[in-house]
Amino acid sequence: EAAAAAAAAVSAVAWSSRHRRRMGFVAFYTRCVHRAPYTTKAVGTGVTYAFSDATAQALEYGLSSGASREAEDAKSAPERALRTLKFSAVGACWVGPLLAAWFNVMDALVPGKTFRPIAKKLIIDQVIQGPFMIATMYAWCAALNGRTFDQIQRKLDDSLWQTWVNSVYVWAPVQIAQQAVVPIHYRVAVANIVSYFWDTYLSYMMMTDASVEAPAPEPALVPEPEPEPEAAPKPDELVELRRRRRVIARHTTWRIIDDDDDDEDDEREGREGRREGRRKA
Repeated sequence: EAAAAAAAAVSAVAWSSRHRRRMGFVAFYTRCVHRAPYTTKAVGTGVTYAFSDATAQALEYGLSSGASREAEDAKSAPERALRTLKFSAVGACWVGPLLAAWFNVMDALVPGKTFRPIAKKLIIDQVIQGPFMIATMYAWCAALNGRTFDQIQRKLDDSLWQTWVNSVYVWAPVQIAQQAVVPIHYRVAVANIVSYFWDTYLSYMMMTDASVEAPAPEPALVPEPEPEPEAAPKPDELVELRRRRRVIARHTTWRIIDDDDDDEDDEREGREGRREGRRKA
């Protein structure tokens, strides 16, 4: 019994310690939110985006095979870290502050936690904020990856609609819970918890080579094959070729002689015709 009591006491102390640490983090986050709301939410969003991109890269590597695995192996650690830094910067410098301001505006324009104001907030959030946020994220990620305006426009035409539809499936229930029960200063933190999984998907869509159209590589020039040299004629073929040339030359000579004889006959007939004409005259 004494041992059981001691084990229970140790467990209670450990639970109390974990609870104090957990409550200490919540209290620390609450103080930071009240002192610097935009900075705290921006940093939290940036950290979430960094973990999401690292997870997306791990999944891309694990699911790759063949040529895609070779492309993944060719990526260096600095390249992977730079990609994570870019995606994290979009979260910290754009998404976090924008969401913080958006939640404040929504509560000011549509106050209340009953069914009607919550429904209004949900529709406004998904119809206005959702497409705008996703489109600007696509644009920022593509711009950081060096894409041109035309490439960004094509990517939005190809992917914006389906990404927004998927976001409605994920975020509509979350926003209902947010507007109904979560205090306003904790909403960005709650959104970041769900956002970890959602942003892993967004990282794949927005940061991979497959998600943004890259310029097509120029086709490699294939040298034209050199013509094969003609084979030398065999001895029998050479004899036959010479015989044919002699026959052709003989016939050609006969034709020239025949033509000369015809010319002489014509000339002779012409002279005789002129003499006969003078005699008659």
